[in-house]
Amino acid sequence: MPEKWWLNALTLPGGLILGGPGETFTEGQQEKFGVDAAGNVQDEAKFAGAVKRICAVRASVTTVKLKINSIYNLREDQWLPEPHAIIHIKGFGSGLNPNIDKAVLKDISCSKGEMIVWDGDGLEETGFTKMVPKFLETNPQSKALAFVLDYEVDDFKESWEKVIEQFPDRIRVVAVDLKSPTWRDAADQGITEELKSLENFPEWAQEYFLMGRLACKITGSQKVFSLGGGGISAHEAKASGSAGVKWTVYALSRGRDEAYPTLADWAAENQGPDVKLQRNLDRYEANAFSKEENKKKENRLLEAFLGLVTCCSR
Repeated sequence: MPEKWWLNALTLPGGLILGGPGETFTEGQQEKFGVDAAGNVQDEAKFAGAVKRICAVRASVTTVKLKINSIYNLREDQWLPEPHAIIHIKGFGSGLNPNIDKAVLKDISCSKGEMIVWDGDGLEETGFTKMVPKFLETNPQSKALAFVLDYEVDDFKESWEKVIEQFPDRIRVVAVDLKSPTWRDAADQGITEELKSLENFPEWAQEYFLMGRLACKITGSQKVFSLGGGGISAHEAKASGSAGVKWTVYALSRGRDEAYPTLADWAAENQGPDVKLQRNLDRYEANAFSKEENKKKENRLLEAFLGLVTCCSR
């Protein structure tokens, strides 16, 4: 086998983009291919299986079915609608209550969005990405755009292959270069300064933050719907405030207690014209928050009424 199998057209037609520092494999790529950081094969069976799957998905999901853009040529064919018609979707990756789907989809439909955008997460029937195909089903003219790390495009194709087949030419990808420490595409767009609030966070968290900020800046959208969400999303929401981005955050549980402050915590403490917290959709709503004071539902009119009743009964 050639020393650099990922550059060998016979082993892997099309090659492979490495996501680790200094042209090395990320931990995810190492696990997927059964290799070490330098690309040396450690598990022959895992390696053969991964290469076979990639070749198959590349043969199936061709550029005819899924166009791959860069942030620099995204607007060339005018496929992207005007910013006011673009919405971003975020949230927990799994564990969401299916009973909330209709209410969320209704809110999204009322926003009159023509395109839904997300940060390239895989399709998960219990996560926020389930809203993407539901959105496409509601309007035959609607579109979807995913911002995907350039070294994870194959993973995206594999996860979304059936949906891409179902909605031909209505889903596209923006392949993004966000490798530490340069964070190239984010640096080119002048948003790496926003990392100061996350300088003590791990690289994966910084990458996640920059991806969300980059997607919003490139599309120009000012509407974000988030089905729950973690603390990194809260940093993203805070950073986007100066750009006038409006966040609708759904207080949803992912089926477990939250040990750290969540996006719902942030929304509860920062409600206003640009931050709306949607409650009363999930029976386990309290688990969307880590802070006890935010778990309490504010209903001052009801409290005032009960106070009046108590007073009059004395």
